[in-house]
Amino acid sequence: MRYLLVDTRTSKIGELVGRDGTQLLLRPVRGGREWTCPPGSTREPTAAEKMHAGVAAANARSTGGLR
Repeated sequence: MRYLLVDTRTSKIGELVGRDGTQLLLRPVRGGREWTCPPGSTREPTAAEKMHAGVAAANARSTGGLR
């Protein structure tokens, strides 16, 4: 199961994939380059944000943008 977080600095939703020192490592749900985020700058996504992220990931997979 994926654990999604919102980076409150940018409002981007990312999948938690690990840690880089004291920072969290998040990956965009559509695929792409990971970014770091301080733990204090995250929150859990709302139900609507989770649904939007799921649709975005499915669309990316269907067009070959996510594997």
